[in-house]
Amino acid sequence: MKVAIITDTHFGARKGSKVFHDFFQKFYDDIFFPTLEEKGITTCIHMGDAFDNRKNIDFWSLNWAKKNVYDRFQKMGIKVYQLVGNHDVYYKNTNEINAVESLLEDYDNIVSISSPDSYKIGKSSFFMIPWICADNYEETKTKISRTKSKVAFGHLEINGFQAHRGFVMEHGMPKSFFDKFETVFSGHYHTRSNDGKFFYLGNPYEIYWNDVGDNRGFHIFDTDTMKHTPFNNPYSIFLNLYYEDDDAQLLDTREFAGKIL
Repeated sequence: MKVAIITDTHFGARKGSKVFHDFFQKFYDDIFFPTLEEKGITTCIHMGDAFDNRKNIDFWSLNWAKKNVYDRFQKMGIKVYQLVGNHDVYYKNTNEINAVESLLEDYDNIVSISSPDSYKIGKSSFFMIPWICADNYEETKTKISRTKSKVAFGHLEINGFQAHRGFVMEHGMPKSFFDKFETVFSGHYHTRSNDGKFFYLGNPYEIYWNDVGDNRGFHIFDTDTMKHTPFNNPYSIFLNLYYEDDDAQLLDTREFAGKIL
């Protein structure tokens, strides 16, 4: 069985900027949903930070997210395992109040995951780990010790991986906390990196300048072979222009249309 994996979509980002959400929409219209339809995907795992702002979301951004993403999941009959990320939770010490359960409760195809647990997808069991905080730390530790799942999906802050290109996180949870698993996939950090066991899969598109030129997109995971395949987003909104200023000449600016230069 093949499953789509996406993470850190950050709906409502950049204060609900229409420019950025038009850019996001090209990914969903041209890449993500057409690929899911072509591959016959009926299950998606979203590894957290569906929404951008922990405290609120404007009506326009919420309508955009429902119309362009969640309504389409529902119409295509795709079941979504939606983990709660740190940007989805109102409080920092508990996942109890979160955007997923508050904003997406009307969708019967969405499985909201605010507490760690095992879920059977295809023929295998996978352990799902939402944002780990003070309130669920011991619960997460206990359930990990009891699970028979060998693969975990989470929204994790693990020490020693790149948070974004060029910046390695020097604090966070130790890898040893997840020794029970053979493979761990995670959201939270927006750039792709891995050490052979832990795989940060990265978010779908550029949002900030430190994303420029970095591969983004989503992945398809095979529950039988346990292999994952990246599908890159070819679109970018940021562009660095390098030029010599000692020989003035006309510049073809057509390639800069819709870009932040």
